[in-house]
Amino acid sequence: MLTGAAVAYGLTDGAAQGETIGLTALGRRAVAPTSEGDDRNALREAVLQPRAVRQFLEKYDGSKVPSRSIALNVLEEMNVPAEVTGKALDMILENAAAAGFLQDINGQQYVNLDGTGRTTVTPDTTESSAPPAEDAAPLTPRVATPVESPIPPAPISPAQTNSIANNKRVFVSHGKNSDIVAQIKELLTFGGFEPIVSVEKESVSKPVPDKVMDDMRSCGAGIVHVGSETRLLDDKGGEVKMLNSNVLIEIGGAMALYKRNFILLVEKGVTLPSNLQGLYEVRYEGATLDYEATMKLLKAFNEFKQASAAE
Repeated sequence: MLTGAAVAYGLTDGAAQGETIGLTALGRRAVAPTSEGDDRNALREAVLQPRAVRQFLEKYDGSKVPSRSIALNVLEEMNVPAEVTGKALDMILENAAAAGFLQDINGQQYVNLDGTGRTTVTPDTTESSAPPAEDAAPLTPRVATPVESPIPPAPISPAQTNSIANNKRVFVSHGKNSDIVAQIKELLTFGGFEPIVSVEKESVSKPVPDKVMDDMRSCGAGIVHVGSETRLLDDKGGEVKMLNSNVLIEIGGAMALYKRNFILLVEKGVTLPSNLQGLYEVRYEGATLDYEATMKLLKAFNEFKQASAAE
């Protein structure tokens, strides 16, 4: 299901049954942009690739996000199975927020497909005694010009990012389990590495997806947490485990940036497709890492250092 979701978002070609898997042009733009801000644009394009996501967000572009009951009915009209509309809505809103498509106006969320997450949409402030209708006409957003920093970031050379022998920074995918993240940070610090967890360094001047990709490019290796964050039912009633688009982009970024110098930290019960089973993975169960998983992580990064030093 991992590669199937990546294909649905337009990030990779080739699915679990195929002999090969690779980044599409869109996926390459997301992890290795050739112009400023193109990784952000690629992420936004990827979020809109799945049909139901695109139709829902386009329907409410410039308008307030509807109440949950209305949104569920709309998704069902868009041929999303009734039993999974709730989880589908949660996924749509989570991905839309990550891409900067949702903006808060006076405590209400509005969809703005032209937004960047750093701009401001100003609603009409005309006094009115009548409450706004759920399906009110779309707003015409007024977008404030973002203030760019006058000092550009220092360029990162390929040698700095691609060799863990010279670059001790290790990207850590934060996931939803803070206890495991804390263990990984302690383990990496003990091994002489510098753990980089993007979510801990979020800033108002840079959206989270931009910050994640910048941090990934500054590291020499990575640990990507692969857990089953969403469970849906297929048309036969079977359970399907889905990963959000952020994890998929992080895996694609790790493949492009670190070559084989990254680890998939996989929750037990999650089945990786055959295309990814050749990658180094560490399995864990529960809320913390056991002794075996801890030792495998430390051993793997020592091997990464030795391999890079020998090149």
